[in-house]
Amino acid sequence: MLFVSGVFLLYFLPTVLIGYRLLSRFGRRASLLWLIAASLFFYGYTSPRFVLLLLGSILFNYLLGLALARTRETRLGSFLFWMSLALNLGLLAFYKYLPAITQSLHRNGVIGFQLPALALPLGISFFTFLQIGYMVDISQGTAEPASLLNYSFFVSFFPHLISGPIVNHKEIMPQLAPERSLRLNADDMLLGFTWFTLGLAKKLLIADGIADVPNAAFSNFQHLDALSAWLGLLMYSMQLYFDFSGYTDMAIGLARIFGFRYPYNFNSPLKATNITDFWKCWHMSLTRFLNGYLYNPISISINRHRMKSGKVIGRKALATPSGFFVVLALPTLLTMLAIGVWHGAGLQYALFGLVHGCYLCIYPTWRVFPIRARVDQFFGRLLRPFSVGLTYLSVILGFAIFRSESVPAAMYYLADLFGKHGWHGAGHPVAFTLYLLVLYPIVWFLPNTQEILGESPTQLFEQPALRWLRWKPNYAWAVATGLLCLLSLFFAGQTQAFLYFKF
Repeated sequence: MLFVSGVFLLYFLPTVLIGYRLLSRFGRRASLLWLIAASLFFYGYTSPRFVLLLLGSILFNYLLGLALARTRETRLGSFLFWMSLALNLGLLAFYKYLPAITQSLHRNGVIGFQLPALALPLGISFFTFLQIGYMVDISQGTAEPASLLNYSFFVSFFPHLISGPIVNHKEIMPQLAPERSLRLNADDMLLGFTWFTLGLAKKLLIADGIADVPNAAFSNFQHLDALSAWLGLLMYSMQLYFDFSGYTDMAIGLARIFGFRYPYNFNSPLKATNITDFWKCWHMSLTRFLNGYLYNPISISINRHRMKSGKVIGRKALATPSGFFVVLALPTLLTMLAIGVWHGAGLQYALFGLVHGCYLCIYPTWRVFPIRARVDQFFGRLLRPFSVGLTYLSVILGFAIFRSESVPAAMYYLADLFGKHGWHGAGHPVAFTLYLLVLYPIVWFLPNTQEILGESPTQLFEQPALRWLRWKPNYAWAVATGLLCLLSLFFAGQTQAFLYFKF
């Protein structure tokens, strides 16, 4: 079920809100049971068979979490943890990676069989990572087991179930404390509905409105002139940004309508002046998850091993090629490879991750380069637009790999960008070129959703010309939000699935 579908907007959401309002009179247990039941219906609306898979995953991890909490200081606890990690990742690999791997090996004559492609359960990457984080924290003693009711809600609540954000139990469990009343609140509903509407407009009015251009470009990569290839890539960067940030806004807004606060997933990433800042602001919940549960453990393990061996660590280690590779490059490349592979089984996703891993290794080298300080001092503020532009260019070249159907297709598209089929052809849609001239000021110069809604500090509203954008719970904003919602719904019949549904 799509957030932008008529079934969701006209039937599902009103029904869930009414039921939540009525059942809240009978206490938090009734409220949570209602939201869990609604979430399971939401998940099973298009694929009923996968509801049992989701329920089995929840029950398995809940029971294993109880056992792990009692035995985490023992060898049995260590065995249970690694078993939980293997089974969770194994389930993900079975559906997402194993068929593609066997098909590739079969094509190359390595094995004599291949598994057919399996229907991918919606959101399996998200709810698997969410539960792995929970099990890691239980094993480390930084979390205690929740009740089955709270845990089921934490995993299955429909706003984040399909495409995130990847919430952490430390963010959700305190909001389920027994002393907290689970009731609808007018202030949360107003803010949440506005948040949802802004995301709805991003998806329907912008992302879906320009989708045909990148779709045509990437499906015709063998015959593109450079201008068409660049137009397709630039449009794809806007489509991906507004599609996924729009989904995240809708998810955060829906959670707030019911009184729950979710972490941000986007913080104007295309305004980033370097690749490190980009990943701090793009898909923030995934970056945070892999930093906490993969990069940091690898980095800590490497530094401990070096200390035992009498080798230097920290900045001094970066001064030698071997130290730079082991201390910085290795954990960075492994983490970014995981980010790439998390998105899909194709080798293009792994290449996408490794390219960004290389970016992240190059940037620290520039930071410690002696000439950097002189360049910053000489150019001053003029360097910022150049840094934003260079970062954006680096990111979209990675997007070309990410969007392609295979590594050869990605290489072909990159060649198109640099004139493999000439630099200019006939029939370029001027309207879409003008569309970019509207979208870039929105992305680069206007406040983002959480800034508009007063949920994040910003300096932009100090400019009188932008103060009208700051949200207030008044009639003017109510009318504007209602009109924006109606305008978005007018285009709802033409909507496409969210890009991150396939991940």
